[in-house]
Amino acid sequence: MALLAAALLHSERRRYFTSTAPYLTLATVCLCLLPHAWWAMSAGFPTIEYAISKTYFTPSEARATTIRSIAGNIAAIVPALAVFAFAFGAQWLPLVKRTFSRSGCMRRGELLCLTFIPLALTIAAYVFVNARISSGFLIPDFFCLPIAILALSQAQVTTDVVRRLGRAVATSWMALLLASPFLGYLDFAKPDGAGNEPRRELAAAATHLWRETFATPLRNVAGDAPLATAVTFYSPDAPSYLAMGRPQDTPWVTTDQLERDGLLVVCPAEMGYCLDTAATLAGSHAVRVTYTLASTYLDHTAPGHAYVIILAPPVHAHARQSGGSTPAAQ
Repeated sequence: MALLAAALLHSERRRYFTSTAPYLTLATVCLCLLPHAWWAMSAGFPTIEYAISKTYFTPSEARATTIRSIAGNIAAIVPALAVFAFAFGAQWLPLVKRTFSRSGCMRRGELLCLTFIPLALTIAAYVFVNARISSGFLIPDFFCLPIAILALSQAQVTTDVVRRLGRAVATSWMALLLASPFLGYLDFAKPDGAGNEPRRELAAAATHLWRETFATPLRNVAGDAPLATAVTFYSPDAPSYLAMGRPQDTPWVTTDQLERDGLLVVCPAEMGYCLDTAATLAGSHAVRVTYTLASTYLDHTAPGHAYVIILAPPVHAHARQSGGSTPAAQ
C-alpha cells in the first residue's frame, strides 16, 4: 500500500504507469512469492493464523505492548538523529526544518508515504483490531526515516560529512561492543530466568543422549518451541524441527521420516501439556530422561532448570537402555 501511494504521488507517475516497469515488477514479486504461497496453502496458512493470534490479547496488554514498542522505536531513532547532527554540524537544524517544511513535503511526498504509511498502518492495527504490536513491526520506519531526512533536506553529503559519519558509527559500535558483556549479564541475572536458560547445554545433552541410546545421528526434534528450536540450532547433528501441536506447519518433516529416523521431544519438566502431547506422539516404546541443567556466564552459574527429554526410537534402532524415567542428570 505504501509503495502504491508513493508511486501515485510521484511527479513521473503517468510515465511510470504507462511503461512496463510496474507490471514487470509485480510479475517478478508474484514469481518470488510463489514458493511461499504454495507452502502457506499446504500448511493451512499459519502466517495468517499467527497475525490473527496477535488480536487475542486483552486490550490492556495490547495497549501496553504497543506503547512500549512505539516508545522504543522513537528512542532508537534518537541516536541516529544525534549522528546526523554530529555529521552535519551547525547545518543540522536548518536541514531538519527544511525536511518538514511544506515545500519539502509537497516536493517528495512519495518518500513520506514510504516512511510513515507502514507506521500508520501498524498503529491502526492496534486501534481497530486490538493487535498487539511488537517492536519488530516498526523496523521499516527505523530505516526509512533517516533516508527521508537526507532526501527531503537536500543535504550535501561532502567528504567531511562522510568522514564524521564514519567516526560516529565506529564510536557507536565500539561502545556497544564494550557494553555487550554487561548488558548480557543484566539479561542473564533477570529473575524470570528467560535470559539464563541453558539452551546450548540442553542441545549438547540431548544430542549426546540420542547418540548414546541409538548410535545414530539426531534428525528430528519437537517439543516446547523455544527449546526445540534451540536444539536444532546448537546440535552438531543439525536436526529438523517439528511443530508438535501443528505438524502441518513444518511439512519438511514427514511421517516416513519420523518412522525412519525417530524423534526427540524436549519439554520443561513443569509443562504438563507439552509432556502429555510428547508422550502421545512418541508412543509406548519411548525412552524418557530427566535432566537438570544450568548455564554459566562470566563465572556465574544460574539456578538449574529441569527438562524432560523423550526419545521415540527409529524404526530399526534398538535402544541401549530400557524405557522409563532415569535419575536426573546434572
